[in-house]
Amino acid sequence: MDYINSLKGRTCWVYQGGNDTSFGRIVDTTEDYMVMHTEDDEIIYFTIDQVKTICEDSTLRFVSLSCFENNPEYVRATNLQELLDKLKYRSVKINSGQEVRTGMLAEVKDDYISMFTEEDGVIFYTSHYIHSISEPNRSTNEISYQEAEFQSFQPINDEIIAANFNKLLTNLKYSWVMINRNRHDRIDGLLVEVHEEYLTLIQKQMIIRVPIVQIRNISYPGVSVLNKEEADTIHDLLVIEEENNGSENLSSLSVNEVDPTNDDCPTEAVINIAEVATEESTKKKQMQ
Repeated sequence: MDYINSLKGRTCWVYQGGNDTSFGRIVDTTEDYMVMHTEDDEIIYFTIDQVKTICEDSTLRFVSLSCFENNPEYVRATNLQELLDKLKYRSVKINSGQEVRTGMLAEVKDDYISMFTEEDGVIFYTSHYIHSISEPNRSTNEISYQEAEFQSFQPINDEIIAANFNKLLTNLKYSWVMINRNRHDRIDGLLVEVHEEYLTLIQKQMIIRVPIVQIRNISYPGVSVLNKEEADTIHDLLVIEEENNGSENLSSLSVNEVDPTNDDCPTEAVINIAEVATEESTKKKQMQ
């Protein structure tokens, strides 16, 4: 994009939707991201596809602003994927639209990344919805939280990390997850089915289907709601019980639901697996 390249060295406002506006000097541009040095001495890497508007005050072109360094230090890369790889294991701040969170960039894959946070465990972001990424403490290379906490989470993290986002979701089956946290369309529940285009959650008596393309991020507190035996039972009932229509043998089976993301108010609801299996079975027959 020639007009993006022409902004190098200019002082601008970058608008990404909502109240998300940043002011600073554009210090570099690439094929899919640009770099801004803000007046707060922060380096922000903006995903060009998520930029809505760039506003420049022409009167500032010939004014030297003392708050900006002439040659600020930043991570150089040819594209966003390479940039993310270079930021791996650093403390970063990720803006995914209506949400900004800080943590350690733990994994970088082709279509998603993972961030480890002290408060919420690991959060997985789909690459398409990353608006910007920045280094909050660029003057130091030290990670701002306890590495021991990440090390204790690492064995679980290794079990669920996958080559792409759909396979990651499959590895999260039978765990309590939260989708699009801190947004008006936030959804949480027990992940029970993953298909090519959508996934299925159970929340109390509700069966919720979410198109995968609408998922900005999904968080996992590192707690499995079901043990292996319970998970295998639900899988068998959802997939195999079509001959009996999923109702006769399931009517007495239920799984206690406890939301591990809410310590203050644990849920006492019961998931009715008979209803879930019946509906999933009917839907699969209609798709055949």
